[in-house]
Amino acid sequence: MRTLAEWTQLDADAGLPISPAHQSLADVPSDPQIAAQRIFIDGNHPVAGEFSYVRSAARVDGQDYRVRRHAPALGEHTQELLGEPGLGG
Repeated sequence: MRTLAEWTQLDADAGLPISPAHQSLADVPSDPQIAAQRIFIDGNHPVAGEFSYVRSAARVDGQDYRVRRHAPALGEHTQELLGEPGLGG
């Protein structure tokens, strides 16, 4: 009967390339590997307010991730997208 931290330390000491299984989504951002990779980026959505974005899996050395634009609201770009092939009005 060991804690998750104890098992993780035993595995690290043995050189095993594993990580703990998180018990909830709330545990993921505090994972040392996730935090070191800066997977979650805090931002502000114009409708939803404070929001955590998930960083792109594709990395370019020397280029930091940034949120270029917020996630669209439902239907926000419908007319624009339908207009491209001539379907919108």
